[in-house]
Amino acid sequence: MPKEKLAYSTKEAAAVLGVGMNTMYSLIHVDGFPRVWLTPKKVIIPRDKLHAWIEAQASKEVAA
Repeated sequence: MPKEKLAYSTKEAAAVLGVGMNTMYSLIHVDGFPRVWLTPKKVIIPRDKLHAWIEAQASKEVAA
């Protein structure tokens, strides 16, 4: 039985968000964006935190 991933690579997260890699690399440096640095060059994005971040961003848009 395949297990759900706990985290995405930057490439996977970009695909989930529907953005290019340049945008993804910019996002990982935005305060509040969920990411975990494994090494100075390797970052992962926790799946649940990414989905919560997306919901929070959508809520801000609705409230504006």
